[in-house]
Amino acid sequence: MPESEADPQGENLWAGTRNYFSPEDMVGAWAREKRNFRPGAFPANSTTGRVEDVGHYTQLGWRNTEEVGCARAAGVEEEVLVCRYANPGNYLGEKPF
Repeated sequence: MPESEADPQGENLWAGTRNYFSPEDMVGAWAREKRNFRPGAFPANSTTGRVEDVGHYTQLGWRNTEEVGCARAAGVEEEVLVCRYANPGNYLGEKPF
């Protein structure tokens, strides 16, 4: 669900060892959630029954998302990727694609 009704956005977060993963690896981790996806309305589209096993994947391709912005930041040991989505996805009872 969006954080703000005035500026609704979705978000995916990734974190891992600094300088070890490429941006493609990071986004690929979200895309690999496809293996747990089944067609249907969100959140009943997880074959495991856990929304966290498909939520990044469904946000990646949510049908109403028109804009995506991503940023990467590194600390001493860890690196973080944040992607924000407008319009957001993962609305209860809606089909992602």
